[in-house]
Amino acid sequence: MFCSAVLEACDFALPAAEKLLELGMDWKEVLKLIPKATWCHRWLKTLGLMYAAKYENALKVLDSCPIFSGSPEGKALRGKIFVMQGRYEDSITHFEDAIAKKPTHLRHTDTLARMYCMFSSFKLDQMAGELDKITERVRNVAPNSVESYVCLAYRAVVQKRYELAAALAEKALKMDPYGIETALLMRKCIVDPTKLDKAELVLKRARRAHMTCFDIYDQLMDIYTSTERVSAAAALSKEATKAFGVTARTLHLEAIVLRAAAENSDVETDNSLYRRAAALLEKSIDLDFYYVPAYVTLVEIRRELEMEEENMELLENVQVELHANEIYRELGITYVNLDRHLDKAIAAFHRALRLNQFDMVAVSSLRKLQHLSNVTPFTAELRNLLNRIETATREEEEEETAKNQTDEQMSGAENSAADDSQPWSEDMESEQEMSVD
Repeated sequence: MFCSAVLEACDFALPAAEKLLELGMDWKEVLKLIPKATWCHRWLKTLGLMYAAKYENALKVLDSCPIFSGSPEGKALRGKIFVMQGRYEDSITHFEDAIAKKPTHLRHTDTLARMYCMFSSFKLDQMAGELDKITERVRNVAPNSVESYVCLAYRAVVQKRYELAAALAEKALKMDPYGIETALLMRKCIVDPTKLDKAELVLKRARRAHMTCFDIYDQLMDIYTSTERVSAAAALSKEATKAFGVTARTLHLEAIVLRAAAENSDVETDNSLYRRAAALLEKSIDLDFYYVPAYVTLVEIRRELEMEEENMELLENVQVELHANEIYRELGITYVNLDRHLDKAIAAFHRALRLNQFDMVAVSSLRKLQHLSNVTPFTAELRNLLNRIETATREEEEEETAKNQTDEQMSGAENSAADDSQPWSEDMESEQEMSVD
C-alpha cells in the first residue's frame, strides 16, 4: 500500500514500482498506477517478468528496447536476470560492461563480487585479480557504502581470512539488514557449522523481503539438510516451487529433500525415497540439460542404489558437452568403483583438475591410483600438476593460519569498539517463531 501511494504521488518513483513488482504485483497493474510514465513501461515490464521467473521473456523485452538494453543500467539488469536464472558465469561479462560504461555505477557491484568469489576456485588468479580491481573501484567511489564492505569481505573470503570477512559482513549487514547480498555474504563467511543459526536468521529475514531470490532458498536448504532438519527442508522446497514453478532447480531441491529423508529414515535402506529422488532429477535434466548440480546429485543417489553402470553411461554421454569439473570428477569415481577403465579414470581426474585445481577429491583419487601396478604411469605433466597443487595447498594452509591469527586480533579490537547490538538479534525471537520448523 505504501509503495502504491508513493507511485500515485510521483510517477517517477521507480524504486517503489520495482518493489511492487518484486512483491508479486503484476506489471500491468503497476503500469496503471503510472499511466503518464510511458517512457519506462518496457523497463518495468522487463522487471515484472524477471520477478515472475519468466527470465527468457524478460530478456526478449529488454532486447526490444535498444536505448535501455545498451545503457549501463540495462547491462546490469541483464546481468541480474542471468544471476536469478542461475547463469552465474554468463552474468559476469554484463556486470563488467555496465561498470566499463559508467565507472561510478555501484548497483550490483556487490553481486559481481559474489560471482568473482564463486568462480575463484576454478580460476583463482584471474578471479582474485578482478575482485581486487572491483573492490578498489568501489572503495574509490564510495568507501563507506554497503557495496564497499561486501566487496572487501568477499576478497577476504577468497583469501580464506574468514574472521576478517565476518567482521566486514557485519558492518554491511548493519547498513542493509534485509539485503540479498548481505545475507548471502554472511552465509559465505560462516565456516563453523555450530554458528549456522546466525546465517539462518539473516537469510530468513532477507527471504521475507525478497521472495524471488532463488539463491536464498538454496542456501537455506543447505543449512536445513546439513543440520538434518528434513521437515523444514520439505516446507522450504514447497515454498520454492510455489514461488518459481516447476523448474530444474526446484525439482533439484525436492530431490535433495527426498535424499535427506532417505538418509535419516528409520528403515535401514529406504530405496523408494532414493528412486523417487532419482526420477525427479531425471526430469530436472530434461528441463535443463546444462544444470550440472542435478547430474551430480543424480549420480550420487544412483551410487547409493548401486547403479554405477547407469552412471557411467550417463556421464560418458554428457562429459564433452557439459565440460564441467564435477562431471569429470564423478566419471573418474565411477570408473574406480567399477574397477575398470582405470586409465580413463586417471584421464577424467586430470581433466577435472585442469578446470578446478582445488578439487581435492580428484587429487586424493589420483594419488591412490598412482601406486597401483595395473595402470599406465602418470605423464610428467600430471605428476608436475599434482606436485604444484599439493605444494600450493601446504603454503596456503600456512598463510591461512598466520592470517587468521592476525584477523582474530583485528576483529577483537573492532568488536570492542563497535556497537554491541547485533542486526539479527532484534527480531530473533519473532523469526524463530516464524521458522518452518
